[in-house]
Order: sequence, then C-alpha cells, then structure tokens
Amino acid sequence: MLRKYFESKEDLADTVLKMDQSLTEKEKRTEVEHIKAEAAEAANRALAEMQTKHELLMAQKEQSYQEHMKQLTEKMEQEQKELMAEQQRIISLKLQEQERLFKEEFQNESRILHQEIQKIREKRSRCTIF
Repeated sequence: MLRKYFESKEDLADTVLKMDQSLTEKEKRTEVEHIKAEAAEAANRALAEMQTKHELLMAQKEQSYQEHMKQLTEKMEQEQKELMAEQQRIISLKLQEQERLFKEEFQNESRILHQEIQKIREKRSRCTIF
C-alpha cells in the first residue's frame, strides 16, 4: 500500500512536473511573442521617426527651392530692368548722334548752297551788258 501511495504521489509529481513544464513553455512562447511585439513596435516607432525626418527634410528642401527660385526671379527682373535702361540709354545716344549728323548735313548743304549762290552772283556781276 505504501508502494501504491508512492506511485500515486509519483504520478501526481509527474503530472505537476508536466504541468509546470507546459506552463513554462507557454510562458516562454508568451515572452517570445511579447518580445516580438515590442520589437515590432520599436521598428514602427523608428520607421515613423524616419518618415517624420524625411518629411521635414523634404519640406526644408522645398522651402530652399522656393527661396532660390524667388531669388533667381528677382535677379532676372533686376537684370531685365538694367538691360532695358541700358538699351534706352543707347537709343538716346543714337538719337542724339542722328540729330547731330542731321544738323551737320544741313549745315554742309547750306554752305554748299551758299557757295553756289555766291558763284552765281559773282558771275552775274561780271556779266554786265552795257
């Protein structure tokens, strides 16, 4: 009977041991799942942080691009104004030159005509009929 008692206790001990091992396995699986979940969560946080940094970087690049385009536009507008002013100055100088040449030509023409008139007068004064 003692033997039966010990055998039953041994069976009970085996059952408790198996239950303990089963619980330990479950705990291990639960712990592994928990670690995996934490790792996935950490990876998601890192990914979200990278995404945020990327979006910030892209926004900064866009702002830099817009500022650069604004500066280029302003520079082009300024250069265009300067070019138009330079062209206007050149046109003004050319018109002055044209006017000077016009006056000079008229003066030359006037001198030539005056000389011709003088020659005719001289001829006429020499040709007197009495």
